[in-house]
Amino acid sequence: ARLVIGGHVTDAEGYNTFTFTMRMKHVRLQVFLTAFFGEDMLSGDIGSAYLNAETKEKIYTKLGVEFGTKAGLTATVQKALYGLKSSGNAFYMHLCDTLKKLGFKQSLLDPALWYRLRNDKKAYDYFSHHVDDFLVSGQQPEKWIEQLEKSYTITGKTEPKIHLGMDFNKENDHTWT
Repeated sequence: ARLVIGGHVTDAEGYNTFTFTMRMKHVRLQVFLTAFFGEDMLSGDIGSAYLNAETKEKIYTKLGVEFGTKAGLTATVQKALYGLKSSGNAFYMHLCDTLKKLGFKQSLLDPALWYRLRNDKKAYDYFSHHVDDFLVSGQQPEKWIEQLEKSYTITGKTEPKIHLGMDFNKENDHTWT
């Protein structure tokens, strides 16, 4: 089940609601670098992404009969639920903190494109995201997904076939390998 809140009726004035998402030209750059250096790429999705972050908005609700003996009590929403105006930004900031802890740096070119110099200092690994959808590329992209799984539920861990409308199928004229 997906819990969605009526953010259209809340006042988000004073809260940051902006979220960076990757630009297609930078996805193409990541794909090019991955193919050029003969490395691997995996795509994935962060499940229930917003629930990983805390909301900054002050949201209260009156509990309904489905809460049994607690019906009628007032509850506050703590998590960044889908539908709140600031939830996208709250999750974005949470993901940024996670990537920084893993040693990734944000590109000045595109804040949704991240890079990390490998321990051997010979090449970079890349991570890009569009809200909760991501591409990770490098020598061992599965290593970074394993690290992300310590903080998030990751689904769809596979070589990309179609990602944000970009077709990776080898039968297509626009292959990346």
